[in-house]
Amino acid sequence: MRRTSLIRDALLDLSIHDDAQRPSAALQRQIYQAAVDFLPPNDSASQSHDVRQSDSDDALLHAFLMGDADSFKLLMEKHLKWMVPWTRKYLPEAEAEDAIQDAFITLLHEATKLHPGVTFRSFLFGILQNSVLHSLRSLARHWHEPFDDEEGANDTRVDPSPNPELELLDKGSYQEIAKALFSECSLREQQVILLTLESQDDATIAKALGTTANNVRVVRHRTIVRLRKVLVPPTQEFAGQLAVSLGTDLSETDVQEVESRLKEFEDLEPGWLDGKEGEVPSKEGIAWVRRIILALMASYKVPLPYLYPTPEGGVQAEWSFKPWEVSAEFNLTERSAYLHAVKGWTHETMIAEVSFDAEGKALEESARFIIRIQKRGEYA
Repeated sequence: MRRTSLIRDALLDLSIHDDAQRPSAALQRQIYQAAVDFLPPNDSASQSHDVRQSDSDDALLHAFLMGDADSFKLLMEKHLKWMVPWTRKYLPEAEAEDAIQDAFITLLHEATKLHPGVTFRSFLFGILQNSVLHSLRSLARHWHEPFDDEEGANDTRVDPSPNPELELLDKGSYQEIAKALFSECSLREQQVILLTLESQDDATIAKALGTTANNVRVVRHRTIVRLRKVLVPPTQEFAGQLAVSLGTDLSETDVQEVESRLKEFEDLEPGWLDGKEGEVPSKEGIAWVRRIILALMASYKVPLPYLYPTPEGGVQAEWSFKPWEVSAEFNLTERSAYLHAVKGWTHETMIAEVSFDAEGKALEESARFIIRIQKRGEYA
């Protein structure tokens, strides 16, 4: 929880550049009134010097919960300074004030859930992110416009099992994670990743964001694929040569498995991922990747992979060599592959990018990468 709190605080620091926008007096009155309605002031607490021992967030919150209304006022004024400019980045003024007020009301109900080691600011920021997402969805519905978090015709089902690539987010510093989320992700994607890092299950995240558990998994999968290219440093070239066995024996069953799976991709409809996103791989691209996969299997003894389409219109191949997981993401337009391997319990990671301009060399490099990881799995 503490690591996620640090990421949220760093993400907020990156997001706020202009604090010139001030909260209206009406907003402050409404929030304060909601607070005293929720927890009427305790005159003895308000007059006691022992209740509020400092002006830290934790001390002010504790004093408020003891009945000191003035402590809540100080807490509110302190955090409205960043809440107003941050929220106005996403919402018009009236809707922004409503979202801020809703966030404070939620805070009043959930204040006792603040975990030790989690900063008050990051806790409130997480609540505000959810409130803004709900407001954005409401605005989209009001104007009869699509919102990228709506379900639509989402018939796609994503494997609910834990994604090993989430472990990559534990490797970098919290500042690196925050920068990646800030530069690469939408507000919704940021929140899905952060709530996942807080160990919240998909059903809980879906309830908080007003969507479904499957949509949470779809968003998370797409976001992790993008984040890994930012967070994983380029691998060093593999030292030495790895002998590969050339041959032509390939079972008819394996060929049929590859061809039937790729045929499914040709039959996809645009928006196959969630009703809106999900490009259909081109037939020419599918024919190319079919040739590459079968060549890897026939000539280099690479095992049969599991294949699935990517939202960007590519094809991804995966192999499991416990404790290693290997994937090859094929870009059908650029005729290239992004190779990625991660070791389960140590999070050790290897990547390589291969261009198929020189197809023979690219096949050898790809096979060397995959087989080396396979051998590591055998000797683990």
